[in-house]
Amino acid sequence: RNMQSDLLEATRRKKQIRAAVAWRMRAKAERSLLCPSCQRGRCQPVLYGFPSPPLMKMASAGHCCFGSDQMQENMSFKQWLCSHCKFATTTYPWSQVSRQ
Repeated sequence: RNMQSDLLEATRRKKQIRAAVAWRMRAKAERSLLCPSCQRGRCQPVLYGFPSPPLMKMASAGHCCFGSDQMQENMSFKQWLCSHCKFATTTYPWSQVSRQ
């Protein structure tokens, strides 16, 4: 390896770390927000497909929920679901949280 490839690798890694930190901050902020419909429950992201064991643990902890194991074209799939009133939406439910 040469110095240029090491520099490129270090730059790539820094970008990954910054993205991971930003994601964690956004996820933490979203977990503190209440459902825009009932103002009591928490909206969770709806995941589709076959969940892995780590995703099953995340769902058990209330960090996400699952839709179906398949998706079809031209269908509107819910992306967020309230744990209290079951409000569901295909759009981002909070305008006050930055979606950078």
